[in-house]
Formats: sequence, structure tokens, C-alpha cells
Amino acid sequence: MTGVSLRLAFAFCVQGIAAVYFLIESAAEMAEHPGGLHTLIEAPLALALTVGMGIVGQELIRSMRIARQQQSALADLTTDFRAVVETRLARWNLTAAERDLAFLSLRGAGLEEIAVHRGVAPGTVRAQFTRIYAKAGVSNRSQLAAVFVAELLGDETATTGTPQARSGT
Repeated sequence: MTGVSLRLAFAFCVQGIAAVYFLIESAAEMAEHPGGLHTLIEAPLALALTVGMGIVGQELIRSMRIARQQQSALADLTTDFRAVVETRLARWNLTAAERDLAFLSLRGAGLEEIAVHRGVAPGTVRAQFTRIYAKAGVSNRSQLAAVFVAELLGDETATTGTPQARSGT
């Protein structure tokens, strides 16, 4: 549940407790003093709280539905992005180690972190990045990431994987 949904659920519960209290109080008041001023005030308040509960309940359901749709869309986007990355890496004929390095780089891991994760020296990671850059036709990690972003955004020149195509020559 999102923060908005939790707040709406809390408001719904508070309104429910208040509405039940006022309904019971109004019923008891009507039995003792039919048509009394207090009853004429409490009954509409109980009705207003009940209507408010309906509105909050609808918003809670809508909010939860939107949250589910957003989670589903994010899962689809993640799957699509991974497919784009895997397709591009395969097109560049990267080795398994180079693909692993590219994924770690796209996740934002730094050189030292990658070296520790892979159990290799930082110089080894640098050498592997150099081979990746050569195969991808880029010269640094920013350009490597930009290739995937451009492809997702539909930049036709980014999909060929050659520096000439990206520069327009």
C-alpha cells in the first residue's frame, strides 16, 4: 500500500468509527427525545460522515488500482529495458564477463565495486571496459549508458551501434 492509500485507509477507519458512534447516539437520542435539537444536528452529521466514508472508500480503491497499474507498468518497462540491453549486448558480441560488467555499469556500480564483486583487480575491469567500449563504438561509461537510453527513446541513429551512425557520418 502506498502512503496515500494508507492515509485514505486511516481516514476511512476514523470516519467509520465516528459514523457508528453518531448513528448509535442519534438512534438513542431519537428514542428518548424524538424531534429534539440535538438529534436534528447529530443525524445529518452521521449521514455526512457515512457519505464521506463512501467517497474515501472509492478513492482508496482507485488509489490502490492506480498503484497496481504503476507497479505492473514498471515491471513491463524493466522487462523491456532488459531485453533492449541484452539484444544490444548480443549484437556487440560481448563475452559473458563483458555482459556482466555492462549490466553492473548500467546499475551504477563503480569501478572498485565491480572489481570487488567480480573478484578481480581494478586494472582488469578497466581493460574489460576498454574492450566493451571498442565493441560498442563508444569511449566511456556515460556514452555506453546513453546508447541504451537513446534506443529506448527511439533515436534511430543509436540503434546501429557504430560511432559513424551516431555522429551522422
